[in-house]
Amino acid sequence: MFKKNNTAKSNGLPLMGAAALAALPLGPVASEELEEVVVTALKREQSLLETADSISVFNEATIQKAGIERPGDFVAMIPNAALIDSNVEGEAFLVLRGMAPARNAETSTAIVVDGVLSIGPNELNQDLFDVQQIEVLKGPQSALYGRNAVGGVVVITTKRPGNEFEGHVKVGSGEENRKLAQLSISSPLIADRLFLRAAASHNERDGKLTNIITGEDRDRFQRKNARLRLDWQATENLLVDFRSGVSRLRDAGGIQFTASTLPDMLDINNVFPPFENNIKSFNDQDKENASLKIDWETPYGTLTSVSAYSSVEDRYGQDNFPYIFDDFGFDEDGNFRGGLTQWVLFNTEGISQELRWTSPAEARFSYILGVYLADIEADRVTNLAEDRASILLNGRRPNPADSINPTVVFRDDETERDTTAFFAHLAFDITDTLAATAAVRYDNEEAEVRDLAPAAWSATPGLKRDDEYSDTTTKLTLNWALSDNVSVSASYGEAFKAGGFNPSGTAAAVAAANPLSTVQDEYGEETSDSIDVGIKAELFAKRLFLSAAIFRTEAENFQVFEFFPGPSLQAIAQVEEVEIDGFEIEATWRVNDNFTLQAAYGETESTVEKLLSNPALRGNRMPYTPEDTFFLSAEHIWQFGGNGMQLSARVDYNRVGETYWDLLNTPGSVRDPVDLVEARLTLAGDSWDTTLWVSNALDEEYYGEVVVIFPGPVVDPAFAIAAAASSPAAPRYWGIDFTYRF
Repeated sequence: MFKKNNTAKSNGLPLMGAAALAALPLGPVASEELEEVVVTALKREQSLLETADSISVFNEATIQKAGIERPGDFVAMIPNAALIDSNVEGEAFLVLRGMAPARNAETSTAIVVDGVLSIGPNELNQDLFDVQQIEVLKGPQSALYGRNAVGGVVVITTKRPGNEFEGHVKVGSGEENRKLAQLSISSPLIADRLFLRAAASHNERDGKLTNIITGEDRDRFQRKNARLRLDWQATENLLVDFRSGVSRLRDAGGIQFTASTLPDMLDINNVFPPFENNIKSFNDQDKENASLKIDWETPYGTLTSVSAYSSVEDRYGQDNFPYIFDDFGFDEDGNFRGGLTQWVLFNTEGISQELRWTSPAEARFSYILGVYLADIEADRVTNLAEDRASILLNGRRPNPADSINPTVVFRDDETERDTTAFFAHLAFDITDTLAATAAVRYDNEEAEVRDLAPAAWSATPGLKRDDEYSDTTTKLTLNWALSDNVSVSASYGEAFKAGGFNPSGTAAAVAAANPLSTVQDEYGEETSDSIDVGIKAELFAKRLFLSAAIFRTEAENFQVFEFFPGPSLQAIAQVEEVEIDGFEIEATWRVNDNFTLQAAYGETESTVEKLLSNPALRGNRMPYTPEDTFFLSAEHIWQFGGNGMQLSARVDYNRVGETYWDLLNTPGSVRDPVDLVEARLTLAGDSWDTTLWVSNALDEEYYGEVVVIFPGPVVDPAFAIAAAASSPAAPRYWGIDFTYRF
């Protein structure tokens, strides 16, 4: 039953499993049977039915037919998942099963691209093109992937070159001057030895979310990406894989928040004020990466070396809260006005090295042993300045007092993290129907932060603070095949996310405004324990795939973002105990050769169990986690004659449940459920296709993220007003794309 798989299958309809969602293949369907899905995210190939972990797999056919171009496109198809995509390009927060990351802290989901673990939190949001497969492991994966895999792992695999000359060209147009151009080419340079693949993408668009003062479109963007890959089969047993990539974001809107300020209550579901900033916003991002992967196969196993470099720099700015131009303070009607600008730089750069030994795949007992090293530097600069002339200066250094944009608050903190990890993953087929795996990992992280702000702008210039975070995490799984088509699984996993540093003086500044606050200058590591029980089944001659799972997570020192308006501080606070319970069920049904239905539903209850700074909040919902999610997709294909031409129609419905945004569960700031519809109509031949698509077809108006600034008098009589910074989500857009494959 538990046979090893040596070749991945990517042509055909994969399962929507625990979960692998799929679309029909581009050509005529040969059989109604769903095709086997091969999982690679666990660092060896295994069929989905044999995998104890809860996982979503999106193969090449799915990516094209579902129009997956950004992370939010596939996240919408996963139960108990949400992507909080707002503000700027680098700030996209992936929430899996209630494990939500905090702004300005480490991510809660590890991102792996072509075997390289991303080093920073700003690497998730990217254009997805020339991609072979996307896998999302749900639940803790720290034992195999490291400290930031507390909610799961996203594994992206790009297409590899081969012996055949091939590629594709894709062009697109649409609303608001949309322009899309993509090209990929794969070719052998030396037959059977040296192979090249290159891919590039240009994507730009104006927007619909207009600033009524400056006239700019806040949701505009221009993105350019390029990748190069060289595979060298040096010998029969030695493969050298070199990859590099660059990405540029220019002329994009930055800090895409509006201010909701009401004397009595917030109402984020009905009040949608326009952008009214006198400062034109900006958001630029530069990414560079390179990696060298070497696989040496021996009769006793495979030695793999992965060396990588990565750099991400985000720069953005515009008006500060409440994002309007006026004298700083309150007007005669009690509305809060502001006369400050903000300029932010967030730069992350690092190198990493992984070595691992993988035993032969066909053995009944198999194992992976490895070591991982990383050196990461992150610099964050914040420059708040007076708005004197509707001009935002470059704020990498404090602006002079006699300038048109003089600095009033300047922070520059540089953090260095040195990580060392050792890991082992063991798998054993106890019987023909019962398989067990055990993983263990030790992570040690030495962190140091330096205050680089000039003495005129810091009470602690040159101050160095350091600490060390370490933990040993384990994961145990069992998978029992009840029959050839049904399996049940159970797993227990531990997770670890390192701590870090708030700006120096945070504790004293916050305590002066709130004596009950437990926010410190440093926050500790976040840990959690999770259990997961699931079932997967192929039914009705493998035309229906079902999966279901229930899970519970108990987290300690859960890291959350808090904004303190008095001292103008953004800080990481911690909730001492959080309890998360949930379940999910998914199905893919190939009704016949031309019609497929997919569905996914999940519920997550994430609550505060212990909060020392405010014990009365016990039982409150944790922020950023939807109470439930629902996805439904229907796709029909009409065949034309025997020349391979077909017309397909696909409609996706995604419902994201009620979402809280702060620990207080401030009334009026809770977002109602959101209903989103996307539709695609595709005419395809053997080597080409044309797709007309529309996103947010019902033009649903809602906020993608809400940051509560003042909770209002209903929550606390000390606050005279209720206020929030809210980021409008994308309205309806349509476009048309043409793809030619050669």
